[in-house]
Amino acid sequence: MSATTASLIAEGTTVDGAVSGDCQLQVDGIVHGDITVTHLSVGEVGKIEGASKAESVEVRGRVVGSIAAKEVKLLAGCNVEGDISHEQLVIEPGAIFEGRSLRHQRPVAALTASTTSGVSGRNLNSPKSADTHQRLP
Repeated sequence: MSATTASLIAEGTTVDGAVSGDCQLQVDGIVHGDITVTHLSVGEVGKIEGASKAESVEVRGRVVGSIAAKEVKLLAGCNVEGDISHEQLVIEPGAIFEGRSLRHQRPVAALTASTTSGVSGRNLNSPKSADTHQRLP
């Protein structure tokens, strides 16, 4: 399948089990299971109970479970209960989100390493410090 192929789980349809594919998936029905696709869109009447993983995720409906994606959009009227692992997260006014927002670890690890190395050798109270802030007594 190509990444441009789209699939629909229509309103009134319930899927019990995992769903995966190299595709775009529109969920207007109910999925009880994990989802792994390229792009996931949960419609206003859609519901997912399970972990979701995709390059991008848009939620208008309800998700109970974790979401992992590069880009996540929680649109007005949605309800998400679970942790979201992301590079970019957009939460519109009117969206409900209960869980933790976790940025992907690669950027955080790089930031922590550069910050730690820059601070460890610096003594702000030392007269040799190039810092222009007020020294403590």
